[in-house]
Formats: sequence, C-alpha cells, structure tokens
Amino acid sequence: MSKSRDQTYLVNEQYKNADNLRARIELHERFSTFKQDFHRWVFDQIEAPEGAKVLELGTGPANFWHKNRERIPSDWHVTLTDLSPGMIEEAEKVTEDIDATFAYGVMDAQVIPFDDETFDVVIANHMLYHVPDLNKALLEIRRVLKPGGKFYAATNGKEHMLELDDFVIGLAAKHLPGVEIERMKELSFRLDNGAEALEKHFDSVEVEMVPNNALEVTEAEPFLNYIISMNRLQSQIGDVPKTKVDELVGIARQEAEKRLEGGPIHITKSTGLFIAS
Repeated sequence: MSKSRDQTYLVNEQYKNADNLRARIELHERFSTFKQDFHRWVFDQIEAPEGAKVLELGTGPANFWHKNRERIPSDWHVTLTDLSPGMIEEAEKVTEDIDATFAYGVMDAQVIPFDDETFDVVIANHMLYHVPDLNKALLEIRRVLKPGGKFYAATNGKEHMLELDDFVIGLAAKHLPGVEIERMKELSFRLDNGAEALEKHFDSVEVEMVPNNALEVTEAEPFLNYIISMNRLQSQIGDVPKTKVDELVGIARQEAEKRLEGGPIHITKSTGLFIAS
C-alpha cells in the first residue's frame, strides 16, 4: 500500500502532530501567486442553512476554522474529526475561543459513527487521497448528509507541485541508486478522477478551481522544509544512519540554493474544490 494511504504511518509519523503540515502550509502562504488565503476561499464557496450541522473529516489542526474564525455563524454546530489523536488535540486548542459550537472526535472516514441524514454540510479538504477505501468513505459521507446537503472536497491535480516532484526524484536518482519515488500525482482522489468517483454517489458534482495558482519560491529553507515534511527522501533509505540522511538533506539545500541563483523556483499548483450534492 502507498504511504499516502497507510493509516498506521499517517497517524504515527506523518500526522502525529501538525509540524509537517505547518511546513507545507508555510511554503504555500509565503510564496503563492494566489493572494487570497486558501481556507477563506473555500469558505466563500460553502452554502449552508441557518443552524447548520457541519462535519469536517481530516480537520488536522483546524486551520480552516482558525482562518475563518470571525465568519463562522454562531448557530452552527461543527463536528471536527481526524484519524490522528494528536491533530484533534490541536484542533480543540485552536477552536476553544471561537463563537460557535464545536464537537471533536478521532474517527476513520470509512466508518462515520453518526446516524443517516445528520449533517447539512460535510467537508473533506485534501484528505480523501489518504483513505484506503475511497468508495467506502463516499458511501458513508452520502449516508450522513441530509437531503439537499452538500459535500465539499478540495484536492489537487496531476500537475500539482510538479517541479518539486522533479527536484526530489532527480535528487534520488543521483544519490539513492535503485530507489523509485512515487510521484505525488499518483494519488487516488485527484481533480482528474475525483468527479468520476463522486458521481457514483451524488446527483450533482461541480468543481471550482483556485485561480492564478502557482508558487514563486525565493528562499531555499522553506522549500527544503516542505520536502523534509513529506518524508519522501528519508523514508526511502530505511535503516541508513542519520548521518546519511543529514548528508542528503545538505545536498538538497545546496542544489536548491544553486537553482535560486537564476531567480525564483517556479512551482505549478493545480488545486480545486469539488462540490457534490
């Protein structure tokens, strides 16, 4: 199984806390050509009735709610869930002083422990590609949505972060002979295949694309921190001593700095939001 859908790895390593996620968010927030905050853009797309019951799957450290804290209607009832207990701990801290009703739970999106037709809105931003059985999760999401309710799911396309992928794969080819690194575009729920998966369960499926979307990176360290946060180099060399890992990271830093001598590192972004009902 791909590490992107290995739940043990995701809970115990990649998302045991928000550190890796923060490193990735920093790169996007600092160097994106799309100047509106992504979380606020997503919030703009959401339609919900008064007193809405909202479920978020894979909430992480609740960045979505933190970035929209002053916009959340006080009569909403929001349930934040994540597979990682560490993420739920952080989500509770982040939302404790927001003027809305929040509940929290450690939960697998493949087995949603709520009655049929409970929620007006379900949100799953950049997380469905982590689910081992996507169809099972979508069945559950459809089941807990009320008639007329809407499901919002952000994800990326095949070209997303392509240049960063090329950098990592090129580095491995030089310094990790025989190792093949999976391209991030090989995810199970992407912009190009997500509609087909959703249409099996929903009558209406639309997609809104984030406009003017790319990165122009001008510093090596945030670029490198993003790569390290993905654990895509370190995880490939198994039981090799930490000194070897540090050496490889040092080489990556040197190569990134050399690239920057010619100007910003351009990184393609391809991100959109599926809206299903």
